[in-house]
Amino acid sequence: MPRPIRETRKAEEFLDDVAQNRADFRLAGVAAMARATGVSYTTMWKAVRRYRDMGRLPAVSRTSAGVPELPRTPVERLEERMTQDLLSGAIARGARILSVKELISRYGASARTVRLILDSLRQQGLLYAYGRHYESIPGTRAQGFKVVLIAFTGSRGMFTLPENETGFLRSCENACVNSGALLQVVILRRRHNGLALSDISGTQETALPKGEDVCGYIYMLDTTEAFDPAIMGSLLATRKPVAILDQAGVFPSGKKEYDLPRVRMFATSGHEQPGKDMARYLLAKGHRRMAFISPFHGDAWSQNRCAGVRRVIGLAGNGHSLTEFTSGKSAKTGEYHQEARLASRASRFEKQFLRWQQQAPPIYRQDLLALRETDIPLRYMSMGTRAAVYALLDKAVRDRTITAWIMASDHAALMAWDYCHEKKIDVPDTIAIVGFDDHIAASMRRITSYNYNFGAFASTAVHFLLRPNDGFWSRRRVVEIRGKIMVRETA
Repeated sequence: MPRPIRETRKAEEFLDDVAQNRADFRLAGVAAMARATGVSYTTMWKAVRRYRDMGRLPAVSRTSAGVPELPRTPVERLEERMTQDLLSGAIARGARILSVKELISRYGASARTVRLILDSLRQQGLLYAYGRHYESIPGTRAQGFKVVLIAFTGSRGMFTLPENETGFLRSCENACVNSGALLQVVILRRRHNGLALSDISGTQETALPKGEDVCGYIYMLDTTEAFDPAIMGSLLATRKPVAILDQAGVFPSGKKEYDLPRVRMFATSGHEQPGKDMARYLLAKGHRRMAFISPFHGDAWSQNRCAGVRRVIGLAGNGHSLTEFTSGKSAKTGEYHQEARLASRASRFEKQFLRWQQQAPPIYRQDLLALRETDIPLRYMSMGTRAAVYALLDKAVRDRTITAWIMASDHAALMAWDYCHEKKIDVPDTIAIVGFDDHIAASMRRITSYNYNFGAFASTAVHFLLRPNDGFWSRRRVVEIRGKIMVRETA
């Protein structure tokens, strides 16, 4: 066997092991991997690039917190940043972009680097050259075409989504309107024999929309229940582009039948990156001892956020620590709902409410049904969650060395804010509070939170569905657009 092929196989075998045991990966960079494997730097570098583009390794770089991850050259990092600005709309679609001199000032790069990246983006189809200047990709016009969004809901009756998922749906709608396409929403619901598609009203089952006017599909995975191999098989059978929005980290991306050029995964809150970013932010603010507090640690999204925080703090050096106060329950099982219902002796209220609903004029009955089946159970859930969060906070507050509470979600962060207000604990001077999801209520209470940048995700996903053959997509199976920390008054 020729030596180059033998070295390539050794590098790939090493990276296969890294991909399977990613949590234990601690090598500092490509040079260290090459030495450990006994191959040349160039061979290992090419293998790393190939595996990263396939989504089998994290596409991130060494950070100020000291987390050793796969490195990229400064040119690659700047190209990735400019690409995200183009796709997310930070650089206006169809507009003339800044001059080379202005780009040098904006991105802090040399003229040669900027020109290399501009030429690379032009070859990928993300920029167009007109004389001595460049224009960004025009807003793709898809008049008469449809983008189909498949969303899961556990509620009965009218379609409802949590605030986070509703924000993404709205972002998709705006991206489609800007592109002249129509967004069609199809609901995935539980049925006696599994999952089935229905219209938004929930009263009629429907088939997966197909036809020449459908340009592609967005499949939202916000919970483990949302992924159905049969639905995925139907999507693949259409031979249209499919964008997977994996918020729960449940999509089996390693399966060969899903590793197709027309399938792209858009990774968001189900992964560790938000936790890493939040931990780095708090470290930069001077916090050394922190707590991660979650009433829903039975869910993968909570575990992954905690793992990201733990990974960064664990590598921050002596004197830094993370204490975990968690409950192993899931947001999907309804345990907190049942506990609150029993503890509040709600059965008498529910019987009275049912009599009220039956005696009410017919014009009110539909709204009363929605109140009984949706709003009241959500209130029970909130009551049970608050009791669990307060119990965890009672434990956390005893450790007076902890200066920051990293709440698993904004819902829990709002309860932590209430707890501190009731206990006369000063925020942020005594305890800093941060959350995730950037809900409107968190903004109103001025709670520092992590925003997942759904507008950029939606814009990028719709761009893929409308132009799947652009050169940009030929190199990427997994797309992760970084979110941002909304700095407010609680940290």
